[in-house]
Amino acid sequence: MRVLVVYAHPLSDSFAAALRDAVVARLRESGHEVDHCDLYAEGFDPVLTAPERRAYNTATPDLTAVKAHVARLRAAEALVLCFPTWWYGMPAILKNRDGRNWAHSKIH
Repeated sequence: MRVLVVYAHPLSDSFAAALRDAVVARLRESGHEVDHCDLYAEGFDPVLTAPERRAYNTATPDLTAVKAHVARLRAAEALVLCFPTWWYGMPAILKNRDGRNWAHSKIH
């Protein structure tokens, strides 16, 4: 099974990173193909641009900025999110990634 593991924490030595490493190792040991996405290490920009916002609720949304992330999500058969809970929710980088990827990706 192809599993997309999305990690959303700025520190590579955090508790969340240890959990991510354990998840990735166990998935690989079990024979799964793992696509590891570290949002901070990859420099993901969570900011919605003006053109993206203008086209957001149209028939032709602007997915240019998240095209690669949408492709990775579409290719996955399973999804694992590794993140800390900050102020009763997920980090903004993950929240905005999901909002931009899921909105018009025709995955849900």
